[in-house]
Amino acid sequence: MKLLFWKSKTSKLKELLPAYLNGSLTGIERQAVLAWLDNDPDGQVELEKWKTVKKCVAEQPLVSPPPALEQRILTQARTTTQLPINLSNRRWLVATYLSGLALTLGIFVLLWLVIRPGIVLAWTVHDGDLSTYRLYRAPLGTQEYELLAQVPARPSVQQYTYIDALLLPGQAYNYLVEGVGQTGQSATSEIVRGNGSDILPAQISLLLSSIIIGFGVVTLFHLVPFRKPTLRGMA
Repeated sequence: MKLLFWKSKTSKLKELLPAYLNGSLTGIERQAVLAWLDNDPDGQVELEKWKTVKKCVAEQPLVSPPPALEQRILTQARTTTQLPINLSNRRWLVATYLSGLALTLGIFVLLWLVIRPGIVLAWTVHDGDLSTYRLYRAPLGTQEYELLAQVPARPSVQQYTYIDALLLPGQAYNYLVEGVGQTGQSATSEIVRGNGSDILPAQISLLLSSIIIGFGVVTLFHLVPFRKPTLRGMA
């Protein structure tokens, strides 16, 4: 049976010629190359080219690196593989993990207090007789309001803001503000809704940043050897 090869397959067969010369082709690929060489004169031309290349490479003398260069490479390889601390040491791994976890937690708390990713509540007042503003919060769909914070009133201040950073990720809440006067009178704002999912990306970014910084610093601290300072005598 005569096999026909399309031009789209010819390039693939040309790529198999080096492997054919090395004797590493087996099965269907070897049969396809042999059939191509028997039926296509161009295949024989390509084969002769690769034979010439193989002959030129085989005739090249073997070059050995200088002893100094060989020794330098081996020394560099040994130095690279011998880390200051054995990574297989279980104690080192546990110490690194605990140190990284503690540092990550500290950085996370610090960034959280500074950046405070949360729902921003803002309200405007026009009654100067109020002395305190009480903020209440309830999960969406419930009436279980709990006191969130108390903000003291300040003279001649009408704009107030408060950031609710202590909330569950993805949880939606209802908020209201109650203004209380010194004589006991009160005024309540309308209910507003805040969604914790809006600040979820900021919270995740804060957590990932803390992990990267914490474990990165600890890893560098353990892997980079510290050189002890040497005292030099003064002339």
